[in-house]
Amino acid sequence: MDGRYRAVVKPIGEFQLSQGLCKKFFGVDDSSLGQKVGFKVVYPESLDGYRLEFKAIGVKLDRKMDVDAFGRLGEQIQKAFDDDQALASLKVYDAHRYAGSCYRKGNTVIGIYVMNRAYRITHYVIKKVSFQDCEGYWLEHPRHEFFKDKPTKEVNLQVRHSMFWVKNGRGFYLRPEGETDLTYHEAIRLANLFSKAY
Repeated sequence: MDGRYRAVVKPIGEFQLSQGLCKKFFGVDDSSLGQKVGFKVVYPESLDGYRLEFKAIGVKLDRKMDVDAFGRLGEQIQKAFDDDQALASLKVYDAHRYAGSCYRKGNTVIGIYVMNRAYRITHYVIKKVSFQDCEGYWLEHPRHEFFKDKPTKEVNLQVRHSMFWVKNGRGFYLRPEGETDLTYHEAIRLANLFSKAY
């Protein structure tokens, strides 16, 4: 891509995406979070100068759906954070739990997500990456917000970069969460450091 994206206005019924919800945890240890998501997670307190701000549990529906359909499932998804039966009831939507975290260094905020499956790539792939025993992708995408029932101006959107990789059957996703984008070299360094515990 050339780094130029434009907002597109679509009727709500035509706009579909895979979506999820997450819940923040403060002070939870990795073992407890791992029990909630069903697999081992390791989030160091610091990572190359970034300080851990919080951890999270999420439920993602990999099947694409419109915003209204997702909204009707909100209560059921929230129950699925802790309730295995509620999660099983969402199987038709390819639902799964994941662990997340937020790290900060100055004005730069990043999220690192761990799941027990490969991440479904929906962004533009700039290039394949490999490090340690990991294979993945350096990605480009617009920083976007979706508004329902609000007028949206067609404007150039900010470009963001993220990295997805797989190691030992786990999927990992690293992305900027604030106003500052990630460089490729910083993302590779962080991904390499983070992956050593897995």
